Amino acid sequence: MHIRHKALSNFMRAMESIAPLSLADRSWDNVGLLLESPTVVDNPCRVLLTVDLTEPVYNEAVNKGISIILAYHPPWFRGEKSLTLDQSRGMMRMVTLCAASGISIYSPHSALDAIRGGVNDHVVDIITDKTFEKSVPIQSVSNGDNDCGVGRIVSLTAPESIRNIVKRWCEYVKIPNLRVALPDGVTLDDSVDSIAVCVGSGATVLNGAEASLYFTGEMSHHEILKANIAHNAAVILTEHTNCERGFLRDVLRQRLVDELEKSDTPFEICVSKVDRDPIEIVSV
Repeated sequence: MHIRHKALSNFMRAMESIAPLSLADRSWDNVGLLLESPTVVDNPCRVLLTVDLTEPVYNEAVNKGISIILAYHPPWFRGEKSLTLDQSRGMMRMVTLCAASGISIYSPHSALDAIRGGVNDHVVDIITDKTFEKSVPIQSVSNGDNDCGVGRIVSLTAPESIRNIVKRWCEYVKIPNLRVALPDGVTLDDSVDSIAVCVGSGATVLNGAEASLYFTGEMSHHEILKANIAHNAAVILTEHTNCERGFLRDVLRQRLVDELEKSDTPFEICVSKVDRDPIEIVSV
């Protein structure tokens, strides 16, 4: 692919070094450069990291003079027939606004999940406090790298109570509550010796995984029941993006800074302050 602007090309090269797009599952995912602006401000080139490209994130990007938005989730997955500003277009309205504002869009999504040291591994490190014997992909990728792949099966060094795992995650994300589904007869104080992790919506990947705890962003009612009853696995749900956002802030930003220091273009990398999960638990 010929990229017109050096700054954008350097950014894409850095991201390819961090999360090769060959690791993404293109059977359903939409990754890489999704929108190329004809103009890129490169003195410095400002990059905004976000999970979702919402209207508040777009406004933040404009106010900060952003040239490139790295949207972990692609704003669209399948072919679109039109680009308009109609509110009913949802995320595609943001794409149209970015095009009009000279902002390029790049999404790494499942490639960033699959890499060793990626989003799944970051979650593993948090919930285990980095005390585990081994962590292997639930599904290996097809490029021959057995160390990379979809999801993780984690064997703990010693059994850990479900309560401690919940507490560890809540402290990291700074939330007071977490949704938990326990098999009949299992309590929060019972221990698990293995955890299956899949960030985002993990039901398909986790289905049948040999682990005593499933840790993911979201699952449906029936998928939770199947995990509890058919596989005797406890389930922890973080909400979809809460298991992804911390990686951008605590890991990816610095990796990008380090990679882009090798380029001949000045960059500023910032993380969105308004990106958030759309679901919140309220008390009335």
